[in-house]
Amino acid sequence: MKISLMISTQHEDAACVAAAIKTDNMPDMETVNLDGHVITTITGTAFSRVIATMDDYLMNLTVADEMSTSKKME
Repeated sequence: MKISLMISTQHEDAACVAAAIKTDNMPDMETVNLDGHVITTITGTAFSRVIATMDDYLMNLTVADEMSTSKKME
């Protein structure tokens, strides 16, 4: 069975966040910047693996978003 998960989030500087996130992508992930949104697709064959990957991704996304926002505040 193939499982696919898409996460779409909106950011002030989506290009910066997407660029930061892409560096941590595993082979089963794809991240794009589209109209102010970061869209990431995660695919796999084991539900638990897709969920674990999503959990790691969301933590990385949070850090990337915070860093891109704090950069503007300086």
